Amino acid sequence: MTNVTVNKVGTLAGYNSNYGDTVTLKNVKVSGGGHVCRAFQGRNDGKEPTAIGYRCEGTSISSCVCK
Repeated sequence: MTNVTVNKVGTLAGYNSNYGDTVTLKNVKVSGGGHVCRAFQGRNDGKEPTAIGYRCEGTSISSCVCK
């Protein structure tokens, strides 16, 4: 994601870290609370993945890779 501004976001991007997914962020601004990247433990059984943490937290991110 590049040049994104959001207000009061729950989670901007989610990724399955155990599958090697990544999220690249450049020039992202978050106001009003929320999380930028949320890491999940992906599953193969069709059920929802389990949240395992957050990455790239902050209100102004010039560049970050969540993995």
